[in-house]
Parts: sequence; C-alpha cells; structure tokens
Amino acid sequence: MLYRASVELCLDDDRLLRALEKSMVAESRSPANIGRTRLEVRGIEDGCLRLFIECDTLTHLRALINSVLYLVNASIKVVDAILNELNDS
Repeated sequence: MLYRASVELCLDDDRLLRALEKSMVAESRSPANIGRTRLEVRGIEDGCLRLFIECDTLTHLRALINSVLYLVNASIKVVDAILNELNDS
C-alpha cells in the first residue's frame, strides 16, 4: 500500500518561492529512503509551490512531510536573517 499527500505552499514572495522550489528539487533528487519515499516537485502555479509526496508507510509519509516543512521553515528563517542584515547595513 502506498500513502500519498499533496502539499501547496503559497507565499507572497515569488523569489522566495523559486528558491524553495530549487531546494525541494535538490531534496527530491537525493531521497533518504530510496524506494520507500518519493518527493515530486510539481512547480509553481498561482503563487503556490506544489509538491507531491508518496511513501510506503504512513510513518514515512509523516516523516517526509515534517522534513519538508522543516526545510521550508529553515529556508525562510535564513532568507529573513540575510535580508535583515542587509537592511541594517
């Protein structure tokens, strides 16, 4: 049995969305559990990054969704920190 999820990440910042898309593409090319998980980046449409996740167990699905959300959160924090540093200069 396969477990699937679709994730839409909608942001107002197109540059950040494109950067997140590149990060997700890199992540999808080197999966942690080859054959057990799959992350597919379906692109950006209407200001939303669309992802498709497929896993062999519900536990793997939950873990991959959490990993994706953690990567998104970390990326946004890094970009915010850089922008704040540039604005303070």
